[in-house]
Amino acid sequence: MNVASILGQLQGWIGVVIVFGVVIFIHEFGHFIVAKKSGIKVEQFSFGFGPEIFGFVWGETRYTVNWIPLGGYVRMSGEFPEEYEGPVLEGENKEEEKKEPKDRSRDFMAKPWYMRIFVALAGPAMNYVLAVVVFFLIFAVWGEQIQINKTEVGEVIAGMPAEKAGLQMGDVILRIDGELVSDFGNIAEKIGIRGNKETLFLIQRGESELTLSITPQQNEEEKRGLIGIRPAQPVTEDRKISLPQSFISSVRQCWLFSTLTLDHLGKKIMAGEKPDVAGPIGIGQIIFRAVRTGFREFLFLIGLISVALGLFNLFPIPVLDGGHIAYYLVEGIRGKPVSVKVMGRANMVGFALLIMLLVFATYNDFTRKLPSPQKVTKSETLKK
Repeated sequence: MNVASILGQLQGWIGVVIVFGVVIFIHEFGHFIVAKKSGIKVEQFSFGFGPEIFGFVWGETRYTVNWIPLGGYVRMSGEFPEEYEGPVLEGENKEEEKKEPKDRSRDFMAKPWYMRIFVALAGPAMNYVLAVVVFFLIFAVWGEQIQINKTEVGEVIAGMPAEKAGLQMGDVILRIDGELVSDFGNIAEKIGIRGNKETLFLIQRGESELTLSITPQQNEEEKRGLIGIRPAQPVTEDRKISLPQSFISSVRQCWLFSTLTLDHLGKKIMAGEKPDVAGPIGIGQIIFRAVRTGFREFLFLIGLISVALGLFNLFPIPVLDGGHIAYYLVEGIRGKPVSVKVMGRANMVGFALLIMLLVFATYNDFTRKLPSPQKVTKSETLKK
């Protein structure tokens, strides 16, 4: 292994540490700052995990830096129901009070249910704030990437209707039956609904425009029209945008990624298919590639992973923030907290689910076959 290879590996590992460290630390910082503002006693706030390198006490909180810089954690007084012996859950324990009088008014579980929801929400919210900031920097510095060849034909499948009609690689599809097209997904949709009906394509070839009549071939399984084309490799250019537009685009990017993720998972689950989620190894490989590609791509990946972490933690699974929020909502509706026993059992189930998800995602990492560029295009349905 030469020096360049070693430096490349080192650069990749540093990138992994930075990404995971930043997004997890920001998540925990959200819990920390809202807990402090809510009057909850925070006993410890740590950067990293494992043995402590150094620490100090400031006010009532101990701040530490630990050896494994992959995030951080917050420890609040009375954070877990089994630790809290105040009147909210168990009633007053007078014998215990005689042994060790303690002010429980600043315990996490002593706070109103809605305040605990704010603390739980703060972690995912900070992940979204981080993502917006990162995307804003990207848009403000580099501008917005615009694909300029969204409807260019990159390949014409031999023997399919497009080839027979004379469509060529490099042609740009402008209209289908007089309707404007925006991208290859739009093209696939318009062709698909026409079945085997003769269709007019207005295309641009070089400096001239011409019209081709193409009769799609109907896919018997999906009952959709196909003509046998694939898009060209994306060609993009940077377009400078204003600071207000950069902010709007950054918020839109977070919203788009969140909705696409939920939509994808929902469709996979409803269809009974295996979700193609990436585990730690897969995410690490993606980070490695992003680090080597460029700083812009690295920043973009920090934003995406931060959104993913924030969104995942909002799922109503026990032991996640979303699960805790569900507990506190039930408490608000019922007027009394979920029992320690029920919460404990639910947390065990939630923990087991997370372990299974981790194993499943790691298995995916080892078995996943990277698709060829042709198979990741929106026009795959056109050639089947």
